[in-house]
Amino acid sequence: MDNKNFDEQYTNQFDDNTEENNQNLSSTDSDFLDLNSLFQADALASEENKTEEGTGDNKSKDKKEIKAKILKISLITFLSLVIVGCLAVGGIILYLFTFVDGTMDENLNDLRLNYTTTIFVKNNSGKWEEYQRLHGGDNRLWIEYNEEKAKAEDPEYTGIPQNLADAFVAVEDKRFNSHYGVDWRRTASALWGVVSSGGSTSGHGGSSITQQLVRNLTDDRDRAITRKIREIMRARYLETQYTKDVILECYMNTIPMGNGIYGVEVAAEYYFGKPVSELTLAECASIARITNLPEYYRPDTKPENNLKGRNLVLSLMLEQKYITEEEYNEAVAEELTVVADKSVIKEVKINNYFVDALIDDVVDALMEKYGYTEEHAAQNFYNGGYKIYATLDPDIQAAIDSVYTDTKYILTGKSGAKLQGSMVVMDYNGNVLGMAGGMGEKSENRGLNRATMSPRQPGSTIKPLSAYAPAIEKDLITYSSIVNDSKQTYNKWKPTNWYGSYWGNMTVKRALENSVNTIPVNLVDQLSLQASYNFLTKDLGFKNLTEFDVDYSPLGMGG
Repeated sequence: MDNKNFDEQYTNQFDDNTEENNQNLSSTDSDFLDLNSLFQADALASEENKTEEGTGDNKSKDKKEIKAKILKISLITFLSLVIVGCLAVGGIILYLFTFVDGTMDENLNDLRLNYTTTIFVKNNSGKWEEYQRLHGGDNRLWIEYNEEKAKAEDPEYTGIPQNLADAFVAVEDKRFNSHYGVDWRRTASALWGVVSSGGSTSGHGGSSITQQLVRNLTDDRDRAITRKIREIMRARYLETQYTKDVILECYMNTIPMGNGIYGVEVAAEYYFGKPVSELTLAECASIARITNLPEYYRPDTKPENNLKGRNLVLSLMLEQKYITEEEYNEAVAEELTVVADKSVIKEVKINNYFVDALIDDVVDALMEKYGYTEEHAAQNFYNGGYKIYATLDPDIQAAIDSVYTDTKYILTGKSGAKLQGSMVVMDYNGNVLGMAGGMGEKSENRGLNRATMSPRQPGSTIKPLSAYAPAIEKDLITYSSIVNDSKQTYNKWKPTNWYGSYWGNMTVKRALENSVNTIPVNLVDQLSLQASYNFLTKDLGFKNLTEFDVDYSPLGMGG
């Protein structure tokens, strides 16, 4: 067969097959959709439309072709979205497990936060009572949620009431007891709220109580999505490590409550003048609402806002069956008595001189014991939650303050300057009972305290310490030894008595009672100047003496 005949035969065969294929396509087109043939069908349909335009069959075919195109585009779009979604979810999961650390170092069973330091003094009955609180940025006192645990440690101690815990759960996280750190329904609702409002986050809070605790402990306020992911993972981690009661207790003790107050105990004392254990149901609801927006819901500065918030909390507690309708009606009708007084929480703006000296002493002790810097020791004092039992007598301190702050007792010198003074009152055991470090109204904390910071000549008060005490230790004298008050010279210097004469022989007891000058100077001479100086500095811990004080007048008479 030559090439010409072969081409003709092959062409005829191809044309026959094409016609047969077209007939098959036409006959099966209405039965199923072959996506691979859509474009071929489009082309054939276009040719047929050119030759058979205007017929009813062609219009029907046009509709079928449009539907096929739409279906094809829809399927492709759907599949593309599914693929992109899977890739996105896979990427997020990979990121979470690879780069985000969901663990937390904080031990909720032994949480270390910034706590208020409290000073206790003995009252007239001899019992310790709270005198003053000192704190840094956070004014916080820890209170137990588990009342049985609290009473096991202190029979008189009461914990957080159940009504307050229920109020927080009702308004902040109603599925707290059933979820595992994250309320996914609420999170999805919050996300939808953000999307539907064009990206605004106002009013769309989706954080669970556990998530809020994470935020309070880490102070992670980053607005990026990665912060939310960290928060979710950390919340779920906490739920695997601790019970719901522990998480709720930590939450109620860490939440900000306005005015620099943290936690429900100080909030109850400040706003309502009572410990948290004594709050009524209405007061519990009021406290529970503050944490949402502390400055907006504070009952002292925004009473109307707080009232609306309180009633919302009560309605949610009723709806979630935490309280009965009778309890609800009674609480809604209750009028709150807001105290909002810092004196109730034992907080004063300006400390007295005794408290200033106490702070300095404790700061010095912390520096010595732990090797802290002064700045770190002071910060640790204010935020360490210490309980300090002081020797202060409040009545004596009040009497001292009443005199030293009264302007009629402030004298004016010849130069016209106001004269200053200081005072320290001690008992026979050496306990400091009261102190004044200056005349006039005290205007700053830890300023100049003349009672502790301004060295002065001790005068005759030095005699029992520098002369009589070491002489007794060296067996030079006893209280009844006979000593001689007479004129003597020491390195061309002669001590004289304040009474202008010499009394001759007398007992040590009489010499001490009458503050005789010649006797202690003679005792210092017998001991040696260096021995007297060493006794003061090494045995008694005097810090302000120098080598210039190794002489008869300073050691024998305090001059």
